[in-house]
Amino acid sequence: MNILHLGKYYPPFVGGIEHVMRDIMSEQHAAGHKVSAVVHHHTKKNSSDSLEDRGISIKRMSIQMIILYVPIALLAIFHIRTAIKNNTPDILHLHMPNLACLWLLFLPAARKIPWIVHWHSDVIGESPAPRIKLLYPYYRFFEQWLLARAHRIIVTSPNYLFTSAPLKKWHDKASVIPLALEPTTNSTQSINRDSERDVLHVICIGRLAYYKGHRFLIDAIRAVNHKGVKFSLHIAGRGELAQTLRRQASDARLDNVITFHEDLSNDDLSALLNQADVLCLPSIERTEAFGLVLLEAMRAKKACVVTDVKGSGMSYVVEHLKTGLVVEHSSAKALAQALMHCADHPQHLIDWGNAGYERLQHMFSLPTIAAKVEDIYHQVLAPHEQSNGNL
Repeated sequence: MNILHLGKYYPPFVGGIEHVMRDIMSEQHAAGHKVSAVVHHHTKKNSSDSLEDRGISIKRMSIQMIILYVPIALLAIFHIRTAIKNNTPDILHLHMPNLACLWLLFLPAARKIPWIVHWHSDVIGESPAPRIKLLYPYYRFFEQWLLARAHRIIVTSPNYLFTSAPLKKWHDKASVIPLALEPTTNSTQSINRDSERDVLHVICIGRLAYYKGHRFLIDAIRAVNHKGVKFSLHIAGRGELAQTLRRQASDARLDNVITFHEDLSNDDLSALLNQADVLCLPSIERTEAFGLVLLEAMRAKKACVVTDVKGSGMSYVVEHLKTGLVVEHSSAKALAQALMHCADHPQHLIDWGNAGYERLQHMFSLPTIAAKVEDIYHQVLAPHEQSNGNL
């Protein structure tokens, strides 16, 4: 099978969608398929180029500007048309949201090939920027046209599928296939909470953005840090709220309790996660569509504390009282109670961590998910090939 992916960016750009796309493509290449991709460069400094990664051919388009987080490649339609001509794909796998995918609507060669839309998230969140809210109705026309043309739609959780306004008309051709990781682990899961002098190490990984809810977690740490149990919080990530959150921690006199990490290598981040007792993802909006970092924590056999945001996949990934805790969102009090429970019940952290790893192996392992994606391809290709007289 010949598969062409259209993505927004590609590693070394750090993003959950990009790494999931690369992992799926790597599995497809290992299964003997011909795999290629068209993506954007993630900076304006680079010219268009081609590279090979893990046996996968990658075309990176130069971008001229970034508007509202959207990369603009003026020659995108040319690069996509050339990729289709040169690769002659059997399947087009579109990772959305991605403005460049809309060019397929105007390419006759593309319309002859089945489209699989991988819906990672909606464009409009609960609190969109005013300019995004203003421009979205124009984008929505083409977005719905693309969804109408798609043969199948992959959504990462049932929670997200049934709360997504853009997908409301297309449930009949949507399939839930979650994100995935290779379930290998080097975790020793060293947790020791026998003494009040022990410190419960909490880690939070993700972009420092408003929807991640870091401010509530910092308030929760302030509330629990003087209740006979010591806590430490490691916040790993970069973003527009970095200075605001640092100031909040300093004003709360938590400089010796909260540590910020902005530029960790993958190895250093894995080491920090392995040293933690629990991962907390305190997001407050369904902009947190899935929470890939939860799978990373489960791979490291770490219990997770997440919030009950309606439509987010967090409560789909983490089972309450089985692999962690699901608590009220936007509530420092609820997070504080969850962290105190973790401190008071160290055996729960061990049990939930082990159960999370088993859940990862069963539901979210990369080979399992890649096989489900390939099954979608075969379902789509069979009638398509019949209509073309190839069967």
